[in-house]
Amino acid sequence: MACEDTDTGNLYNYFGLIGSTILSLSIILQVVKTHKNKSADDLSYRWLLSTVVGLTMVNAYAIRFDLWSLYIPGIIELLFVIILIFLKKMYDT
Repeated sequence: MACEDTDTGNLYNYFGLIGSTILSLSIILQVVKTHKNKSADDLSYRWLLSTVVGLTMVNAYAIRFDLWSLYIPGIIELLFVIILIFLKKMYDT
């Protein structure tokens, strides 16, 4: 079952894709900053874990309803948040 407006020609899908991509890029920039500074002191495990849970739930919803404009960048964002968790573990020892 897919949402009726998942047609690739729907302008709102592109708004969703652009917005989701911007959010994904912000996480990528945080990964770069964390790796460059070799410090993750400013990241909280609570925020990281709640972000993983939230992104997992949103991605499950988006995949279920074939909302490609959300789940493509959402999966990328989820992967980079998981990378941040590993960087935090590595640098906070």
